[in-house]
Amino acid sequence: MFFSVKFAETQAAKSCCIIMTVTEFNATLTGSDGEVSGIVKHMPNGVYRFTSIDESLVLVIAKDAEGQWQRVDGTEPYFASWIAELVEQITNVA
Repeated sequence: MFFSVKFAETQAAKSCCIIMTVTEFNATLTGSDGEVSGIVKHMPNGVYRFTSIDESLVLVIAKDAEGQWQRVDGTEPYFASWIAELVEQITNVA
């Protein structure tokens, strides 16, 4: 699913638009009691946000300066293995 929003500063500056594309896809993480289904949003700044269907779990990841995926925000507690699970699904979608 793709969403695009365009903003022009003035009527004469329509060629100077900001284009924001947010990609969403379904994903599943492995929880202690089974699978956790949710939606991943890829933001333009390279951040990926997983939110479970019931909104009880949030995991936000991004690449650090060395290009390694890191958790940058989200709910507690969380499993460190979720980062690798989410990255694998991101790679399969891209």
